[in-house]
Amino acid sequence: RINQAFTIEQVRGEEGFAARKYFQICKSILSAENFSSREMHPSPDPVNSLLSFGYTLLRNRMASALKAAGLNPRIGFFHATRGRHCALASDLMEQFRPYVDTTVMTLFNRKQLSSDNFKINENSGMCFLADSESFRKVLHSFEEMFTKIYPAYFGYDANFRFCRRSLNDMLDDTAENYAYMLQNKANFCTWRISA
Repeated sequence: RINQAFTIEQVRGEEGFAARKYFQICKSILSAENFSSREMHPSPDPVNSLLSFGYTLLRNRMASALKAAGLNPRIGFFHATRGRHCALASDLMEQFRPYVDTTVMTLFNRKQLSSDNFKINENSGMCFLADSESFRKVLHSFEEMFTKIYPAYFGYDANFRFCRRSLNDMLDDTAENYAYMLQNKANFCTWRISA
């Protein structure tokens, strides 16, 4: 229904609706305790804690790619520009969130992590990794996520080409293509993840 939205608030409403449905499906295939829905501040359970961490890594990596392409990662078009938030990085990373989601679900579904690897801060209610070994395991999984080669399609409208790229390369390509689009009034290419 986003195609029928006339205001940014309507687009955000549709995005929120889709996100709720998406995380309901994630919950049904995720073998983790205490995950009921996506909650960010503070992250109340292990899954939300790792999703927030993974999205932060992804946003920072996207911001680095944007800076390398000569763009200001704070000036976005959908996410609000506020303080030090990299709004453009948040805008352009959306298409890559499933890589974080899959990495987190894999850690729990393969029993590499459980609620025993986490603690809850009594004052803030925030959930965090309890020990350095668990943190190393999580960091290693996210590093693999960025460097693994994935099948994907890159293009615009009906013009997509198949390729195999790492997530790091896809982020760089996205930033470079966005900068090229702004300078040359060309089409903006996006990624379609292949199974």
